Amino acid sequence: MFISLNKKILYTIAIFFILTCAIFVYSFYIVYGQKFQEEGQLNLLNTRQFSELNFENVTLRQELNTLLQKKEVTQLSPNVMEILRYNQDPRSLNEITTEHKRVEEIIRNYNSRYNSFARAGKVTLISTFLIILLIIILGILLRKWILEPIDKLSHISDLAAAGNLSQRVELNNNCLFEDEIDKLAQAFNQMLENLNNSFNEIQQKEKFQQALINSIPDGIRVIDGDYNIILANNAYYKQINAPAGSGLKCYESCQNLTHPCPESSFSCPLREIRKNKKESIKVIQQFRAFPNRHLSINAAPLIIDDAGQDKFYIVEAIRDLSDDIKFSHQQKLSSLGFLSTSIAHEMKNSLGSIRMIIENILSKYYTNVPDNNEAKKYLIMILEQITACLNIPERLLKLAQNIHDSDGPVDCMASAKEIAALLDYEAKRKGIELQIGKTGSKTYILGNASDFKMLLLNLLQNAIKATGSEGKIKITFQNSDNTATIKVQDTGRGIPPQNLPHIFEPFYSEGQKDSQSGTGLGLAIAKSIVEKFHGNISVKSKEGKGTVFTMEFPQYTENKPEKTNIKSTKKANSQKK
Repeated sequence: MFISLNKKILYTIAIFFILTCAIFVYSFYIVYGQKFQEEGQLNLLNTRQFSELNFENVTLRQELNTLLQKKEVTQLSPNVMEILRYNQDPRSLNEITTEHKRVEEIIRNYNSRYNSFARAGKVTLISTFLIILLIIILGILLRKWILEPIDKLSHISDLAAAGNLSQRVELNNNCLFEDEIDKLAQAFNQMLENLNNSFNEIQQKEKFQQALINSIPDGIRVIDGDYNIILANNAYYKQINAPAGSGLKCYESCQNLTHPCPESSFSCPLREIRKNKKESIKVIQQFRAFPNRHLSINAAPLIIDDAGQDKFYIVEAIRDLSDDIKFSHQQKLSSLGFLSTSIAHEMKNSLGSIRMIIENILSKYYTNVPDNNEAKKYLIMILEQITACLNIPERLLKLAQNIHDSDGPVDCMASAKEIAALLDYEAKRKGIELQIGKTGSKTYILGNASDFKMLLLNLLQNAIKATGSEGKIKITFQNSDNTATIKVQDTGRGIPPQNLPHIFEPFYSEGQKDSQSGTGLGLAIAKSIVEKFHGNISVKSKEGKGTVFTMEFPQYTENKPEKTNIKSTKKANSQKK
């Protein structure tokens, strides 16, 4: 319970005053009052007895004189005669008178003492009033000199405790004399000024630190030993789809769990580093907010010495691998563009010159020569092969061109033929038959033609790597219910069942141990392109028999392009059924 210093001082002075008065009155009563009362009672008793005896003496003497005058008493004893003579003696009368005076003096003394007692009471009352007045004056001075300055200090302290460091204690600059309270107020103001400057400096550093980590494109978070997120940047809150500053634990924000992530489901960087004393760890996870995105988490321990105690933290850098997928996709397109430009530059000039020379020879020397002439046949065959060679850089240029163009109708059959022509030499070199199935109607989808070609290129390259000699790779097309279905089927070695759930993960390569291992981004790029086209990709595989990749896209029509997501369409159809 809070009691102000003002009340404490007032209550203490009142209690001490009451106790002092009580002790004073009680002591006065014990020392003077009771003694005075006893003496008065004794004197009154003696006086009363003396008066009674004197009265009896006078009465008896009068009666005796009366009897003597009447001569009813003829003879008296000697003692009685002595008493009569004593009473008639002037000296006895003087003694009686003296005794009366003494009694009167005692009564007067008693009255005087009683009056002194009354005066002492008046003095006590006056003294009490003066003491009360002095206490009031002392209280006013204490309040002005001590209580009011302390109240001001207390009020400013409460404001400072609430976070308001701009208020200051008012100082009396016109005061001639300074005391300890004034010095305390000056020191308190200086302390607040230093605290305010330090607080502003800390805030500036925190803002700079937060702005610094916010400028990092990857998600950054710092976690303590109890799974609390101490610090995070805006990129991280975008990755978990939560407002900045959400005070959540790491497993709550990432996986929407009420307890730490189980070891069977997730590899927890905090647990791994603390348990195995690792200096760093790298894992790939999917957050609950975006389950289709794969995030690379690089974690390292951070130990800070705080007052002799080591506090354990970990720092995590979280990168959205879809950015790497896009970069790899753009890098491939850029490489193809550079390659096609180089090929066009190196091949077109030379082959174009050779074609012009052969055309001139044919027009100059073989115009009138029959077509069945052997030399003319060979020259025509050379011209056709040179023309075919010139088409190769043209196909590469078509593959890399229009990278940043807007979406439009894509002829899936034509794009597949172009990619098959690019990979035809590689397939034939390995003894693989590359087929493109025919369909009754053309297949069109809405998207970017370069992205679709890159999608087919990645799938066909993987199929060629997985297929041995005398194998087959087939691309088929099917249109039904506003859905375009494209399948890429091979007769290769297949994919083990335990690896199927991971093949679309970034940097996962099923052929990591052989000489044809890649970066692990091919299928991840393929899946991202399919999702960009609002489609769906699935895979079926049997070891030793081959693999089938099935892609479903909204079919494009001239009147109305279908942009509906294939997953949502399937879900709606299943609900209708």
